Amino acid sequence: MKTKASFLCGALIGLLVGSRIGPSLYERVSASASALAKNPKIRSGASTASDRAAHAAKSAGTTAAHQVKHASSAVAHRFGDRFNGVVHHSVRNGNGSSVDDAGL
Repeated sequence: MKTKASFLCGALIGLLVGSRIGPSLYERVSASASALAKNPKIRSGASTASDRAAHAAKSAGTTAAHQVKHASSAVAHRFGDRFNGVVHHSVRNGNGSSVDDAGL
């Protein structure tokens, strides 16, 4: 829905800037868009879509966090014997602070 709204806004801006007909066409299109945006069915649909998207994003984040934890333990279990002699190091991340790699 957000993509469609962005497309519509872009089309309206293009119509406004590129129109040689004058402001009357823009006013008609603007009035139609405002009426459409005020339609209760459209507002309800947009709200429902927003709620579903928020729920899906939260669910995807939870699933991703779980998969990362599972992957790290699987790698440690599978390759842990290869890293027994590795010396523990401190690694610098992008913002200058040090990150401990004790998980390896």
